[in-house]
Amino acid sequence: MAPPTSIQTEQYDTFDLNSLKKNVINLSSKANNADIKFADWDNFDFTPIRESTVSRAMTKRYFEDLDKYAESDIVIIGGGSSGLSAAYIIAKHRPDLKVAVLEASVSLGGGCNIGGLLCSSQVLRKPAHEFLDDIGVPYEDEGDYVVVKHASLFISTLLSKVLQFPNVKLFNAITAEDLITRRDEETGELRIVGVVYNYTSVNLAHSTQSCMDPNTINCDVIISATGHDGPMNGGFAARRLQELLKPTNLVGENQKPSKTFKIGEMRGLDMNRAEKAVVLNSVEIQKGLICVGMEVAELYGTNRMGPSCTNQSKPRPKNTNPRGIPEAPFIEKVDNIIKDPENEFQSTMSQFQQRLQQYKYMELSKQQQLADLNLKIPDIEKNLDVINHIKESKNDESEEEDTKEVTFNYELNDTLYNEATVDVKNLSSVYLWLGAEVMLEYSLDEAIELLNERLNKNKEQKKIVEEDLEFLKENITTMEVNTARLYNWDVERRKKEKAK
Repeated sequence: MAPPTSIQTEQYDTFDLNSLKKNVINLSSKANNADIKFADWDNFDFTPIRESTVSRAMTKRYFEDLDKYAESDIVIIGGGSSGLSAAYIIAKHRPDLKVAVLEASVSLGGGCNIGGLLCSSQVLRKPAHEFLDDIGVPYEDEGDYVVVKHASLFISTLLSKVLQFPNVKLFNAITAEDLITRRDEETGELRIVGVVYNYTSVNLAHSTQSCMDPNTINCDVIISATGHDGPMNGGFAARRLQELLKPTNLVGENQKPSKTFKIGEMRGLDMNRAEKAVVLNSVEIQKGLICVGMEVAELYGTNRMGPSCTNQSKPRPKNTNPRGIPEAPFIEKVDNIIKDPENEFQSTMSQFQQRLQQYKYMELSKQQQLADLNLKIPDIEKNLDVINHIKESKNDESEEEDTKEVTFNYELNDTLYNEATVDVKNLSSVYLWLGAEVMLEYSLDEAIELLNERLNKNKEQKKIVEEDLEFLKENITTMEVNTARLYNWDVERRKKEKAK
């Protein structure tokens, strides 16, 4: 049977658009800003494209991203308000880190697309309004709290900010199925080193398939923001960790049985207790694994919070630089921080040394970032000089020839250059290499505008990196002094103990 669109039926009536043209509407105006233009709909069309071109454009970039983020610095599981807020803060203050965000649903935002009982407005208790100011979301100030006119305005703005960062990749419709773990050979301590993921549609259909193996991402830190228990794998990391830390009878499996724990299960609603508890308990629960947002309530058994999102948009803590790098405290008197030397000294010294190593790691990362910028900026400036020279030559009216040839030397590789002759009089566009095997054509003016924009951004970024390096240098010195003071204090303490 032929499809309905191909059945030939008698035409009963037609809708004549030409008859509408008889009614002429005068839209003239004397106002300076009233220039009204209409599209030429009779000749309107899109540029032609082949279906395979669309397919290749999407799949090529997607699998390039899968390859690039197979080794990430941070993986955030959950694209709700907590996960996206974490992604925003990290990407803004640490542009050197690769951040992958996994969201089980096709749409983002979790329960933050709408308020309680399907109401539109969103309530946030202060000081969460500072975060709204940061991302540019308007609100009504009601004194102790603020109200955003629609919850989707908050989450869509936050999402748009996150997706603009070049070091963040969102993989939606992807479910975390398991954690990648390693055990320390000497201590037996478990560390989380990555995530196992699959398409959500596959995850939901495991019972109907014989075998649908997942994929993996290795990373240094996982931030789990999967929310409380629910249909979208809520409380995933907390529940999986509970299983992973159960004692095992495997031969040769060295572990710490005291590290087992049982999740607390979320308690009844109490906004005043819940939001503060969630913020203060968003910590590293296992080496390499941090739980945030409502998953914390599931993990520790704190109260649920109800229709308020304060705990999921906490502002940046004090005593940090503008990029969120914490300032090192200066220890004037060791006695003020160590009350029980026998039990507290070693842990305090370890914390100091760990903080010092973190600063040095950040310094190394910033130095590499500065080196990259020192290569990019001259390259952009050189390209700008070439295009400006072409434009000046093209606009030079002192020569009346139909053509004007200019010779350029261009680099083929590190040690090989070639020579090209260009007719600049008839040149109206250039091709710019954007990376990722992408090259686009721009008019001369567009190319100059784009390169100037990138040059300014790179120069601004270089200034920020140099400021961070100076900040890190000062704090490395502070932590080295702190460590030395702590060590010398312990030596003196032991000497006095022996002398007694």
